[in-house]
Amino acid sequence: MKSKNYVNSLVEILTNLDFDGIDQITETIRGLNGGTLYIAGNGGNAANALHIATDLSKGLYVSQGKGLNVKVLGENPALLSAAVNDMPANEYYAFLLKMQSKPGDLLLVYTAGGTSTNIVKAAEYAKLNGMKVIALTGGKGLLNKSKFDLQLHVYSDNIQFVEDVHAVIGHILFSGLNNCDS
Repeated sequence: MKSKNYVNSLVEILTNLDFDGIDQITETIRGLNGGTLYIAGNGGNAANALHIATDLSKGLYVSQGKGLNVKVLGENPALLSAAVNDMPANEYYAFLLKMQSKPGDLLLVYTAGGTSTNIVKAAEYAKLNGMKVIALTGGKGLLNKSKFDLQLHVYSDNIQFVEDVHAVIGHILFSGLNNCDS
């Protein structure tokens, strides 16, 4: 019965998503106009970041002949280990943006708990340097609403539920960018 309860809880959360917000995020990504989409997440959402980056680059290329230019912050463990020798780890994503991004690029961040310092610092850097910031949050994420241009909040404190829903949102974004109806 626990598995059924888990699924029922997940379905309830999915049913209450802000679908207009998802469409707005889709259109913001669609309007990137050749810039780079940076994606960042911590823990399980780091895996979600890698997953959606694959869909938005290779997946769109296969279906449309052109994928988005997507970079996942933190995907290089050698660079991570070198950088955090010289700086606090919670400044790493902002550091990567400082090295690589330019005004007009877009940052998509995932934070299941909502207050990940590494994510918040990256969002602050991005906004101060001419990038739009989209946040997929959960938990206490509404506390950081001012740090983001667009925010889609999952109303749950359960990290697993939030990460599951974030994965689904990634697939909805891919579907919308791929002009799929379902």
